[in-house]
Amino acid sequence: MKKIIYIILDGLADLPIKELKGKTPLEAALTPNLDRFAQRGITGIVYPVSRDLAHVPESDVAVISLLGYDVEKYYTGRGPLEVFAEGLDFSSGNLALRANFATLEDDGQTIKDRRVGRNLNDEEAKALANEINSKITLSNATFIFKHTVGHRAVLVMRGMHSRLSGHVTNIDSAYERKGMFSVAVENPESVLKEAQVLSGHEESLEAK
Repeated sequence: MKKIIYIILDGLADLPIKELKGKTPLEAALTPNLDRFAQRGITGIVYPVSRDLAHVPESDVAVISLLGYDVEKYYTGRGPLEVFAEGLDFSSGNLALRANFATLEDDGQTIKDRRVGRNLNDEEAKALANEINSKITLSNATFIFKHTVGHRAVLVMRGMHSRLSGHVTNIDSAYERKGMFSVAVENPESVLKEAQVLSGHEESLEAK
């Protein structure tokens, strides 16, 4: 088997902007090395998923497809992928979520910046993660919260009495969301409990 280096420059194409006279940042940039690759290699266009989809695929979906996997069969969501990359223990029945550090308005409810201004350094983020892990307890689940890079983090939850499911809504303000808190999209009791835990509505959610 021949080994290769497979580099995916996610989001590199970008969009045209007025400040660059209608060019994309990539078009305006000086890129001699990329130009050389293009001249000596093979270029083309590929749709990582079906063109019939009503939306552009997220990065994780596109990358899984580019690696040769059937997204319809193997897609797990971004959480398990990033948890695996961080080397955290994860097994069937656990819940893995990709998370962002964010800032709130003074009302304590409205998200001001879903990426905390992109200026959170690693030391600050690790300190916040330690506070979360040491001062928050749940009655129906245990969890590990870990900072990864920048404003990003991962959360692994393990139910004490039942398996957990990923069938809950996204509450990221940059995506489609239903209300302020996560809600179950299926009716099993375990999913309903999970949505309550994620929303902070669990009766026994407390800070030490």
